[in-house]
Amino acid sequence: MAALLPLYMSPTFKKSGTKDGPIRTDHTATETDNENTGTPANEEKILRKCACGWEKVTTFRGLRIHQGKSKCGQKGQQRPCTATAGETRGTKSQGKNHRAEGPNVAEGTRVTEEEGPLVEAEPPREHEYPVLTTSHRTEPNAETKKPARRSKLKWPKSNEAEPWRTLDTDLIKTLEGALRGGAQSKLNLIGDIIYQTCKDRFGEIVPKQRTALREKGRREKEILQLVQRRRQLRKNWRKATHAEKEGLKALWEEVRKRLAELRRAERIRKHSKRKQKERASFFKNPFRHARKLLEEKKSGKLETTREQLEQHVKEPYSDPQRSVPLGTPGYVPRPALPTAEFNIMPPKLSEVKQVVKKARSSSAPGPNGVPYKFYKNCPKVLELLWYLMRTAWKKQLILWQVFIPKETNSRDIGQFRNIALLNVEGKIFFSVLARRMTNYLLGNGYIDTSCQKAGVPGFPGCVEHSTMIWDQIQKAKREKIDLHVVWLDLANAYG
Repeated sequence: MAALLPLYMSPTFKKSGTKDGPIRTDHTATETDNENTGTPANEEKILRKCACGWEKVTTFRGLRIHQGKSKCGQKGQQRPCTATAGETRGTKSQGKNHRAEGPNVAEGTRVTEEEGPLVEAEPPREHEYPVLTTSHRTEPNAETKKPARRSKLKWPKSNEAEPWRTLDTDLIKTLEGALRGGAQSKLNLIGDIIYQTCKDRFGEIVPKQRTALREKGRREKEILQLVQRRRQLRKNWRKATHAEKEGLKALWEEVRKRLAELRRAERIRKHSKRKQKERASFFKNPFRHARKLLEEKKSGKLETTREQLEQHVKEPYSDPQRSVPLGTPGYVPRPALPTAEFNIMPPKLSEVKQVVKKARSSSAPGPNGVPYKFYKNCPKVLELLWYLMRTAWKKQLILWQVFIPKETNSRDIGQFRNIALLNVEGKIFFSVLARRMTNYLLGNGYIDTSCQKAGVPGFPGCVEHSTMIWDQIQKAKREKIDLHVVWLDLANAYG
C-alpha cells in the first residue's frame, strides 16, 4: 500500500525532500551522515561530482572507484567540499523572485541553464548566451568554449510498456534519495538527474558519420579530361606557327562543343537530383523544410554594458507620465465586469496531464535533454514534477531570461531576443497558465473571435488569413488591378 502512495506523501520524501538546505555534492573523501534520514552519506545514492567534471547519481564508493580509475582523485586535483550543513552563500536582494540562485544554494553546486527546468540558474562563465538577472550578473567569458547541446538519447518506443514502467519506478526511488534543498534547488536538479539516469540506461544516439566523397562519374571524369586538353591546346596554339594554328583552332572548337554538351547534361542531372532531394525533404517534414528556406542564419555575441542592459529592460516597463491619468478614449467601449473569476489556485494534476497529453512526442527537448515523450510515459515522475510546480506556484518562483541573436553577427542589444522557456518542464508550467488565461478571456467575452484568432484554440487563424490573401491576389490577376499589401511588424511587441 505504501508503494502506491505518491512520492510527496511518502514519509521519506517529507523528511528529506521538503526541508530547505544546501544541495549535497561530493568533492572530498569525507562526508557526514544524513541527519534527516539517518542513512550514512557514503551509502546514499545522490548526484556526486568530481573535480574532472564527471558526475553521476551513485554512492560515495562509486565516486572513489571513478577517481581511482581515472587518476583524478589525487590530492592536488581534489577540490574542497563546497557546502556543509548550515553554511550558505549568496545574499538576498530585492530581486529574490527573479534570481536563479537563492541563499540556500551553495556556490559550487549552481546548476547551469541547461539543467534548470522552471527556475533558470545563474550560468557559469561557459554559458552560451548572456543572461539577465536582477543582481550579481555574471558576464560570459569569451575565451572559454561554448557548451555543446546535450545529445539525444535512445528512448524506448512508446508502445513498449515494460521499459517505461521499470524506468518510472527506479527513477522515483533515485529522485527520492537524490533531491536535496528547497523547491528551487530540486527544480534545477531534477532534469539533470533524469537525463543522467536515462543516459546510463539507454545510451546516446551516435550522430551519423559523414560518408566519404563519392567517386566521380563517367561524365565528370570526361569533363576534367577535356578541360586539361583545352588548356594544353591553348599552350600549343601560342607556340604554333600560322599554318598550325588553323588545325589547333579546329580541335579547340571540337573540344569546346563537346565540353558544353557534357556540362549541360551534368547541370540538368544535378538540378534533377537536387529537386528530388528537396521534394523528399519537404514531404518528410514540411515545417522544417520551409523554416530552412525562409529563416535567416543567426549568430553573434552580445557586447553591451550593464547600464545599457538596464536601460533596455527599463524602457518597455516604465512610463515617465505614470502620474498623469490616462483616461478612456471615447471610441473604445468599456468592457463589462468579469462574470468568471481568474483561477489563481496552484496547478492541478489533471491540468498538467492534459498539457503533456496534447504535446507532440516528436518535439525537440530543451537544453536539459528531457523531452515530452519521457513525461508521457512516466506518470510517477510527472506527479513529482507537478508537486514541485505547486510549490513553485506558492513561493512565486519564476524563471528569468537569456538573450539569443536575431540575425547574423548580432552585437547590439536591439539585435537580440530574450527568451526564458527553454526546457520542457517550464513549458508545461506556463502552458497551464496560458490555458487558464485563454479560458478567462473567452469565458468573459473579452475576445471577438471574428477578428482575433491567434492564440484561440479551435481557430486556424493562419490558414484563414493565408486564404484571404491568396483570394485577393487571384482577384487582382483576373481583373488586372493593383494590389497593395502592408506588412506591419511591431518592434518589441511582447515587451
